[in-house]
Amino acid sequence: MARSKEDGSFAAVAFSSAVGPEEVDIGVETAETYRHHGLASYLAYKICEEIIRQDRRPVWAHAETNTGSQKTALSVGFKPIVINTVIHKK
Repeated sequence: MARSKEDGSFAAVAFSSAVGPEEVDIGVETAETYRHHGLASYLAYKICEEIIRQDRRPVWAHAETNTGSQKTALSVGFKPIVINTVIHKK
């Protein structure tokens, strides 16, 4: 997690949203004020290092329209391999 130097508020966090024996699905959330400062890429890189250290594979999923997430994933070495379909319940 990254916090603001000014007031200690949330700036960005990397997390695992699903953990399996071989793969860990990760995500990064960045407060709007702190976007475009490299925090997401840094935190994504660090969480990937830890997942790989555990002999697991990091996985990154995002909406096809979420170009910010896609750019962050690509910046830390992810390669697109599959486009999934999302189904919403009404």
